[in-house]
Amino acid sequence: MVAFLAAGCGGGATEIIVAVDSDLSVPDELDQLRIEVTSPEGEMRGSIADLGPGQAPLPRTLGLVHEHGPLGPFTIRAVGLLDMGIVVEQRAVTSFLRGKRLLLEMELLEVCDGVPCGGEATCIAGACGSAAIDPGTLPPWDGPLVRSDGGQRRDAGGADAGVMCGAGTADCDGRPDNGCETDITTRDHCGDCTTVCRGSDRCTDGMCM
Repeated sequence: MVAFLAAGCGGGATEIIVAVDSDLSVPDELDQLRIEVTSPEGEMRGSIADLGPGQAPLPRTLGLVHEHGPLGPFTIRAVGLLDMGIVVEQRAVTSFLRGKRLLLEMELLEVCDGVPCGGEATCIAGACGSAAIDPGTLPPWDGPLVRSDGGQRRDAGGADAGVMCGAGTADCDGRPDNGCETDITTRDHCGDCTTVCRGSDRCTDGMCM
């Protein structure tokens, strides 16, 4: 069994942080992101997030916490959508490591648009390759990521890095690069600066439910 939570909240849990980035334009070429996780028993859980103006930028992170049962293999599918249609996807098959917090980076690349990969394969840099990932090769999760052009990572000290808001926070006052003052996991700011949960809805995985 796996549970979703805001990335960075596990505190010593057996956890995989899925970080999804793309070189496609948001929201012109991608306007939604869906992450699906299938357990060894075949149980599937999913989370979907809107992309675009007023929403948190890419990369998006989602924490997967192992609760009980086998540590793997789990199949993780990241899907980029436009107008509810699938544009590009990537799959990874990996396992948890007990007591470890690992980072799994997945990239939805333009060169994989329209590249079909069946079975245990996934599109990697425009060609089909194995989706299997040895969890021992995954780096430890050590904090937020910053996106730069082309889906590349840029160090926080880089020329254009800007402010690195930790998972679950954002700068919502309209003034760029002046800090990360807003918790976006609350009913008043659910997943982004502008979404307010109404009635009895709770803020879960960045969505009002």
